[in-house]
Amino acid sequence: MLPHVKLGLSWGRSFQIGQNYGWMGVDSALYWDVTSGRRAAKLDGTLGYNFSQVTSGMLQVYLARIDQQTYGTFAPSILIKPKNRNFRIQIGTETPFDNLSSTSIKLGLWREF
Repeated sequence: MLPHVKLGLSWGRSFQIGQNYGWMGVDSALYWDVTSGRRAAKLDGTLGYNFSQVTSGMLQVYLARIDQQTYGTFAPSILIKPKNRNFRIQIGTETPFDNLSSTSIKLGLWREF
């Protein structure tokens, strides 16, 4: 592990439409490898909305710039909360902006605390 410096900035907030709530957030970071001088930057955005107490929808965009190359990914998901549980099951996809045929399935668990 080489020494590096990381500078990050995040912003987020909730919102309400009708009786349901949603959330939005932006996370950014700059990385600098002190030894090699390599730099990287990333910007991630999330927009989510609770359709009901069981289901939510989420749209995420991931952007990164590494070694003079830019990468971007679009990731829509559905979140399902089993009854009387403190976690959600995430089912979605991730699609690179520059290669739609490389779409992958995204599965995850969100723990609430």
